[in-house]
Amino acid sequence: MSRHKPCLILNQDYRPLQIISWKRALCLEIIGKDIPGEGIRVVEYYDDDVVESAGGDFFLVPAVAVTNHYVKRRKHIALKKRNLLIRDKRTCQYCGKTVTPKMATIDHVKPRSQFDDVKEAHTWDNTTIACLKCNSHKDNRTPEQANMKLLQDPFEPEHGSFYAGISPWAKTPEEWKPYVRA
Repeated sequence: MSRHKPCLILNQDYRPLQIISWKRALCLEIIGKDIPGEGIRVVEYYDDDVVESAGGDFFLVPAVAVTNHYVKRRKHIALKKRNLLIRDKRTCQYCGKTVTPKMATIDHVKPRSQFDDVKEAHTWDNTTIACLKCNSHKDNRTPEQANMKLLQDPFEPEHGSFYAGISPWAKTPEEWKPYVRA
């Protein structure tokens, strides 16, 4: 059994929304054709990915499709390690080395111990990616106290730079490139 490619789903405004399996994409495409206003509308197919049905019919696998209803998106991006890695481009913000997700740590620029309420420390403007060596060296100090310099100041990223399910480390299919930002 061959492995088929997933489908990028765009919102009505053509912004990436999510990635779904090829099976779900085919089903939603059929629903969209049979029931006006439902399912999805395919805008790109993979040239090299075809599915044969039990009845012997061949179907191109959808690469990119648009929803038939506008989906309201969250205004804020969740603050978690994966999203920090995306924002900081998998780079330690102190030494500049590339880090793997397993070797990366979340550094609180102003240490949590220096806050009255620990929850106040865990914000986009106070967190950054650091390698284990740099985070250990910085310890429970600010960068100034540890005589370390940040490569960039932490910031809250724009929502458009994060797409549900699209890994910034995976190879983006050619068919998706006109619809996603690099």
